[in-house]
Amino acid sequence: MPPIKRRILWAAGIGLALLSLAACNAGSDDGPPPPTVVKHYAYLIDPLSPSVIAFTIDPETGVPTPSHTFSLASDLGPLSLAVTPSGRYAYVVGHNSRGVFAYSIDPATGAWNGVAGTPFSSGVQPSRIAVEPAGRYAYVASDQDGAIAVLRIDDGTGRLTPIAGSPFSAPCRPDELVIEPGGRYAYVICADTGAVSGFAIDGNTGALTGLGGSASVGTDPETLTVDPAGRRLYVANFGSKDISAFAIDAATGALTAVPGSPFPVPQPPPFMLFPWAIAIDPSGRAAFVACMGSMTLASFLIDESTGAMAPTGSGVTTWNSPVAISFGPTGRHIYVLHSSDPGTLSYYEIEPATGAIRLEDALTAGKFPSVLVISRLSQ
Repeated sequence: MPPIKRRILWAAGIGLALLSLAACNAGSDDGPPPPTVVKHYAYLIDPLSPSVIAFTIDPETGVPTPSHTFSLASDLGPLSLAVTPSGRYAYVVGHNSRGVFAYSIDPATGAWNGVAGTPFSSGVQPSRIAVEPAGRYAYVASDQDGAIAVLRIDDGTGRLTPIAGSPFSAPCRPDELVIEPGGRYAYVICADTGAVSGFAIDGNTGALTGLGGSASVGTDPETLTVDPAGRRLYVANFGSKDISAFAIDAATGALTAVPGSPFPVPQPPPFMLFPWAIAIDPSGRAAFVACMGSMTLASFLIDESTGAMAPTGSGVTTWNSPVAISFGPTGRHIYVLHSSDPGTLSYYEIEPATGAIRLEDALTAGKFPSVLVISRLSQ
């Protein structure tokens, strides 16, 4: 190759290398992408307004601050609320409508806006709604129809569409509804039998298949929850004043009573504690129970290997009618909703290793609020 041609090619190569280096340097000058801003909210339903009351939660301190109040349909009679894991969509059902009311949540402002086409038909008279952990499907239990509707969630719009075969018949009248964290199984409290029934969830379609049989619990079961690892199911029994605990078979979803279950809630004279709602801490080491009657929060330590519950002796007297309890973003605070006039949202610092509970503060929240959901929303 002639020397002059080699020099031209060499110069061209150097030029391309310099352009490439300049482009890389230009990119590095921009720095890393900005971090995602995550906001945490506590949503409360006030059925008398009817409205949703929102509190922002400080992710470090756990302190809630009043944020927004959003009006719902005036004749809805709201009963239950579910929010997708992304925090982008919320769904509300009520006893005066067979539809599901869908809302998109603005990541910048936290404002709720009705999704086009809402309300969406569920095909049943709703009693409870839940969204599975992957955020693909909404499940609507109906104690009136003895069925569970399954609706596919459009990730881009929040619109709902019934899946093939929905609604699915239940062996009882399903009321309370919970989905285990792996999204494989759903469990309901049966309003007619007072037992717990389970369903397998098809991972591809969201369809339900009954597990067969039912698990006996105590008298007047009110709420149920699954521990964060998806290993055990706990049921708060109002009438018998105890907690039923079950091991969940990972392969089949079958429930087996934990040895010693049900576990009595301590009744120190002259108090009467009727468990209504239960929350398991993120590590699975402790359970915190909101009790009616003497209006007390009680705590239990959970045996990691068996799931057995042992009362810690720790507890605090709280406001009237504690109907819901949930952990916040810190994992060190629990939030309790009180259905009274005025309504109250109280919050507490807890220590899972010992079950200790310490009141932080309480805020006014509507009149007779009935539902509490803690959510995170990325901006």
